Amino acid sequence: MLTRTAVLVVVLSLTLGLRSQTPATTHEAEVVRATYATLSFLCGLEPLASAAMEHDQDSINEKTVERQMTEAAPVFEITHMQTGTIASIASHNWGSMVSVPDKNLPAVLVGSVMQQYYSDPDTPQAQWRVMRVHWDIDNSYPPERMAAIQSVTVGQAVAKSSNDWTTPAKYSRYATFQVTATYQGRTVGPYTASFFFGKDAQGNEVVVPQDAIVSGQLLWEAVRQTAYPGDLLSAPRLRQRPVLDHWIQANRSASCSAARADLCCAGGRCRLPESSVARDLARH
Repeated sequence: MLTRTAVLVVVLSLTLGLRSQTPATTHEAEVVRATYATLSFLCGLEPLASAAMEHDQDSINEKTVERQMTEAAPVFEITHMQTGTIASIASHNWGSMVSVPDKNLPAVLVGSVMQQYYSDPDTPQAQWRVMRVHWDIDNSYPPERMAAIQSVTVGQAVAKSSNDWTTPAKYSRYATFQVTATYQGRTVGPYTASFFFGKDAQGNEVVVPQDAIVSGQLLWEAVRQTAYPGDLLSAPRLRQRPVLDHWIQANRSASCSAARADLCCAGGRCRLPESSVARDLARH
């Protein structure tokens, strides 16, 4: 027979176990996951849109396009999420917030953000954003830079950088987490990355990604710019092409979080908001 003390210990252990298995999802965690998923979405969009714009549609094989989309899009696994106030970790070492890359290996995911354009008699000009990535070597962390990273606290680093990050803001919250990035047969991680959250002078949220393995430009673009390809969906001749039409129908979602206004992102994947799709398909 268990004593009252033993029963209490068992109950507390079970309660703590349940809490550790089902942590509450915070706004910061949703933004982090949606940002990496948006990056993947924009990478996969390029081969799809390119196929839809081909003049010879009879030569388009949808299975081939699906494979090309999968190959073009990196996959990110986000684990060990921690969120809270910056004040609570202000004394922590800045080096604990971001892992630096191995300078001897192609272990950094870099790339570019591009505009794809389309026009025809019914569509004078349409454009949407896509991304293209590849693995590369980053040797920009010499010993002196590493020493500088290790010599400052989180509070000092945020205070010093707050006016240098895109938009001046007052930063108050953070998310730190582990990332495992997989692309074209290569996997890097798990490694540590962090996002910082603040408000600008007008009260708008400002999000600053800090990930030394995934190009800052890619994450900044993913978090700040609209990714929904409205012109691609509303161009009359394109949307009637089977490869695009089937993708649209398979990627509509009526369930969206507050993390993004332009896409519905969950489980590492982004879909098209049902209301936006209905609006754009109704044009012309």
